[in-house]
Amino acid sequence: MTRAFFRLYVQGKIYKNTLLTLNDQQNHYIKNVIRLQEKDKLLIFDDHHTEWRGEILKKDKKNFYIKPLDITRQEENKKFLELVFAPLKKPALEILIEKATELGVTHFTPLITQNTYVKKVNIEKLRLLTIQASQQSDRLDEPCINTAISFADFLKARPSCVKIVGQERKTDKNIVDLSSFASQPVSLIIGPEGGFTNEEINIMQGRPDFYLFSFNKAVLRAETAAIAALSIIQFHLL
Repeated sequence: MTRAFFRLYVQGKIYKNTLLTLNDQQNHYIKNVIRLQEKDKLLIFDDHHTEWRGEILKKDKKNFYIKPLDITRQEENKKFLELVFAPLKKPALEILIEKATELGVTHFTPLITQNTYVKKVNIEKLRLLTIQASQQSDRLDEPCINTAISFADFLKARPSCVKIVGQERKTDKNIVDLSSFASQPVSLIIGPEGGFTNEEINIMQGRPDFYLFSFNKAVLRAETAAIAALSIIQFHLL
């Protein structure tokens, strides 16, 4: 029986003909969700921007074993695109992580600002979301999720990045004016639902590496603003 190729992320580096064992969640996915059997083929990709065609060589009561056959795609390192975001409540946070992964974000960094309401982030749960979104969206990598950082510490970080900041108040800068940043790593910063404080905005406005923009008259939810901004960044810079 011919089956469509399903995609599966494998942590580490894949080597030809080296048998891969899977974790419990992956075994459950293959057995109970996509229902593959011995000799079935699937696509597997790793942390090194490489996708392989694999074959389920054997299975036992609990585990499937996959044999990598040949490379189907490879990709050079992606442009650094970080989403720095104030953590949100569910389900908005899950939507944000899923869609940002699909739109090419390479790094996620939770940002704790003065108005941040949700200050604890479950990194492992977010990572599961990025893996699922990477498998679905045909990516050849999995984004990195950093630990949360304070606003003060972030000001000292990423010296080589241009920091593109979405804010609620209207500015004379538009996010489509990005052509000058094409060669630079980019951090997109989306503030909390209550917005950045005046103090935080004034600090960022005084920094040459920060580019503040607004969506004109629209006041968007944080996850909507991030998705809209990433779509524009992807079109102009990636």
